[in-house]
Amino acid sequence: MAKVFPAKLAVVSMLLMPLAFSGASATTNGAARSAKDPALVAVVSTCQNSQGKATAAQRVASCTILLKSKSFSSDARAHILLDRAFAYSMMKQWTPCFSDYDEALKLAPKLAVAWSEKGFARLRQHQLDMAITDYSNALALDPKTAYSWFGRGIARIGKGDKVDGQKDIVAARQLDPNVDATFARFGLHP
Repeated sequence: MAKVFPAKLAVVSMLLMPLAFSGASATTNGAARSAKDPALVAVVSTCQNSQGKATAAQRVASCTILLKSKSFSSDARAHILLDRAFAYSMMKQWTPCFSDYDEALKLAPKLAVAWSEKGFARLRQHQLDMAITDYSNALALDPKTAYSWFGRGIARIGKGDKVDGQKDIVAARQLDPNVDATFARFGLHP
């Protein structure tokens, strides 16, 4: 079965309970019950876009508020930075986007999702060599992530390496037969 990156909703509990987080099984409801400050839950929810209604600018603002707090662990801060980086990418503000990815990776260099998301942003920018490197770093940490295989495959094909690129695409589809849809939403196809 394909390894799916922890749902953004699951990270909410990690942000609110950085010392007690034990995996991706947490839910927004669990975080809300454990939070003492309902306003913090709302800020986390907007940063994570857990309701699917926040604009990218609202997400950036909420994540920035969270990052000003010193109460989060390094791992939690890395996830907040990933959310803000993705929001910046949605606004095509690439400089702060990559700055946040770099900062997240300084905090959590073995966080495969950070490498994969950075690779995705590089792919969207047509920075194919850097995308291949980022996806390869993600795969070295977690070889069961379809998104990293698929993204690297697209980048390799874009560079003219159709053989290895197609191998990556096949590996991705074996892990997750629906992986194409995620990339297609951004106009990215093998």
